[in-house]
Amino acid sequence: MNQKDYYKKKINNNIKNFPDYIEDFFDTYYDILSPLTLHRYLETYQNFLTWLITETISNEENIKNVSTTTLENLSKKEMEAYFKYLAREEINGKYRSQTTINNYKAAMRSLYKFLTITSENELGKPYFERNVMLKIPINRVKETMASRSKKISEKIFLDSQDEEFLNYIEYEYEKSLTKHAKTFFLRDKKRDIAILTLFLRSGIRVNELANLKIKDIDFRNNEINVIRKGNKYDTVLVTKIAMQKIKEYINSLSFELNREDYLFVTKNKAGISIRAIQKLVMKYTDSYNIPMSPHKLRHSYGTKLAQKTNGNIPIIMTQMGHSNSDTSMLYINESKKIIKNSIEKLDE
Repeated sequence: MNQKDYYKKKINNNIKNFPDYIEDFFDTYYDILSPLTLHRYLETYQNFLTWLITETISNEENIKNVSTTTLENLSKKEMEAYFKYLAREEINGKYRSQTTINNYKAAMRSLYKFLTITSENELGKPYFERNVMLKIPINRVKETMASRSKKISEKIFLDSQDEEFLNYIEYEYEKSLTKHAKTFFLRDKKRDIAILTLFLRSGIRVNELANLKIKDIDFRNNEINVIRKGNKYDTVLVTKIAMQKIKEYINSLSFELNREDYLFVTKNKAGISIRAIQKLVMKYTDSYNIPMSPHKLRHSYGTKLAQKTNGNIPIIMTQMGHSNSDTSMLYINESKKIIKNSIEKLDE
């Protein structure tokens, strides 16, 4: 089961435990927001409604019965108290970051906007009019360009390391495996190499890769169609080598994939999950002694693209799917550091 179907199933199973107005919210945005976003919203609303009962702001015993009147009459101080509770709650020895708290606030803003503006009853009116979330600011995490650039540069493939890594997986990795482990590796080898190569030769996100279908692959033009953040459709150019690895993977399958089938599948022809992709990336990069996530592979691509294009912002924005040029600038800053370090080595 792929990521979208997995979260849709979780939402469909859990939504019956929520009040009708929450069901109305999810019914409205079910085909607009991504299943992952909706799932995270559902977790936020469960946390919030449970807190209302725990704090006896609502006298109900079950979150399904918490009324809109309770939400409408919630004071600014009470709503602030909820976010303070989130910030001060210790979970497995850690506290929620400001970014996480902001995500909770964003989810609550979406709910209140729906209840006070977007929703409509038979009289053409929303559930209620008072929106307490308009009084709750989102405190943005301030970070310099240098700091964000440094985070990107930590543990990524530099110079020709990406090529060396792919060669290692193709020709060296199996030598370190037991006979049993080698059997499973050889079974999935062409698929896994296609996945790793596509990450490093397109810069797409892990959810974009997991949701690729056969119909999204254009071998003639070396392009793939992806669904970006915000459910935006986009076309991404891919190198010929990456497309060749995809073709080799498809040809190696013992079964035929149809246009509507997911591109990367398990032995049972089910779409490979995001979690499985993350685990295989970590497994191979850890073996190469540079452990990283799919997001780090994306950063590796972005940094190399900035070098190869001499920091061409439009190209970087288009290829990486950025909506803000500031994000693309991070790769330029990092690529300049790499070039500077390389030049300084000439004096050694």
